[in-house]
Amino acid sequence: MKKRYDLFHNQNGFLFPYVLFVMILILIFVSSNVAIYKNTVMYSDFYKEQLKIDTLVQMSTAKFKEEIVSTLPSSEGDRLYTFPDGTVQIYYQMQQEKIIASFSAVTDENASFITTQTFSSP
Repeated sequence: MKKRYDLFHNQNGFLFPYVLFVMILILIFVSSNVAIYKNTVMYSDFYKEQLKIDTLVQMSTAKFKEEIVSTLPSSEGDRLYTFPDGTVQIYYQMQQEKIIASFSAVTDENASFITTQTFSSP
């Protein structure tokens, strides 16, 4: 007669707590990985919006510098640049030998950023 392994054939329910413990560990592992994945997706979206904002500010800075060189702007004013990823509003003011410009960028998903840059006048 074959000898049965008593650990797996115990009629007192010895196996159920181990199975339950293993299932709880698997559930915790899966749910934590789902939470980590959700956070990663959220951070990726924030990073994508940050890249859009940086790109908008760089493109508007280049256009603004081109306009300053080609036409001498008034002592103060504003410019609005519209790009596929959003819009940038620039408020500028000329002071002595420099131009102080405040950039307000808004992406197409309503993320916003405000920065100030100083340029030497041409």
